[in-house]
Amino acid sequence: MRARNAYVSQKRDGRFVTGASSEPGQSDAVVDQVVVDELRRRAEAWLPALASLGAVESWAGIRPGTVDGAPILGGGTLPSIFLALGLYRNGVLLAPAVAEMMADAVLSARDVPAEFSANRFQQR
Repeated sequence: MRARNAYVSQKRDGRFVTGASSEPGQSDAVVDQVVVDELRRRAEAWLPALASLGAVESWAGIRPGTVDGAPILGGGTLPSIFLALGLYRNGVLLAPAVAEMMADAVLSARDVPAEFSANRFQQR
């Protein structure tokens, strides 16, 4: 279930996962307990039964993104090297479309759209 400011997902083993924050400029994976507490408060506001469940663990990760928000897809500077990175928090959601685009690039030598090329970052 997803609300505007948090989500809750039940896992196969019965656990509930609450998330997720996005802290611009964060470059380490240190858990910020203030952020964790706020996410939990938000989730409990619309799912009060969560208040009776104890927290088991917390974790943090880095979301790899690009400065313009678009992923880098396609050929790299070395021959036979292809890139598919910088999808920020949407990597899992976009995986099928990215896989199809990259398969076309690798197997059929089709260019990916220029707006996804790593070349867009080169100095002019």
